[in-house]
Amino acid sequence: MFVAADAVSPPSSLREPDQIYGKLQAFRKRIYSERIRDAFETPENLSGKVRQAIHNWEGGKNKKLVKESVACVPFQVPPLPEYFVPRLENSLLIKNRLLNCVPSCSGVLVISALHGLGGIGKTVLASFLAHDKDIQRRYSDGIIWVTLGQTPDVLSHLTNWIYSFGNYEFHPTTPEAASIYLKSILHDKSVLLVIDDAWDLVSVKPFLVGGSLCQVLITTRDSLIAKAVGSACYDLDVMTEDQSLALLSARLGREFEYSDRQKAIDLIRIVGRLPLAFIGHRLREESR
Repeated sequence: MFVAADAVSPPSSLREPDQIYGKLQAFRKRIYSERIRDAFETPENLSGKVRQAIHNWEGGKNKKLVKESVACVPFQVPPLPEYFVPRLENSLLIKNRLLNCVPSCSGVLVISALHGLGGIGKTVLASFLAHDKDIQRRYSDGIIWVTLGQTPDVLSHLTNWIYSFGNYEFHPTTPEAASIYLKSILHDKSVLLVIDDAWDLVSVKPFLVGGSLCQVLITTRDSLIAKAVGSACYDLDVMTEDQSLALLSARLGREFEYSDRQKAIDLIRIVGRLPLAFIGHRLREESR
């Protein structure tokens, strides 16, 4: 059900660019929490309704600036999990590349690939990076995300990316047409494109569409995909023992007593320090 525009207070005092961006992000989140859905299926497709609501509320004040800001800054990143432990030894390396890699004069898209076992935390690490404020400032025209999996609907995902920039009038009928149109949208924009859970190179290629100001971050279990597309490939290892203990402690909601610590370490070692494995093990234990 669509929530009426006057049910939510509009952003106020929109003056400086950073302030505008921050207020728009907070405004979006509040609108999503009010469960505005109407004809759209995903939050990233709500930008049209957001623009209309701002139009109604602002009555002309800052209307053009706010409207353009909302339309041009998609943020499709999934939220971080409730139980999350930073892995700075990995994230700082990738963050440095995403921030400091010099755009190519030849217009070649810069691609980085994050490779590792299933359940090792690739998606969470990519989400952590995309939520970083420095990354968001660097990619000021937005961060778009797609999760492919084994049988992706490539055309649907590409169309969703097109719509996230407010281009609702173009309705591609083939992945090739959608990819070409996306390239025209992104050629002069600074956007981070995240391609999550890539299983084959054929499905990945249509999404490699950004210009020289863009970068792509791919997560995959397949080392061949990582090496084929990534000019920089990062191999994500299992969590350290301390990180694993911190994650399990957060999941339990308490610190380990001395007597319990060794049992927790034994559990972590049994499942190979894979975060998804020992969190899943704990959930199964609680369900018994």
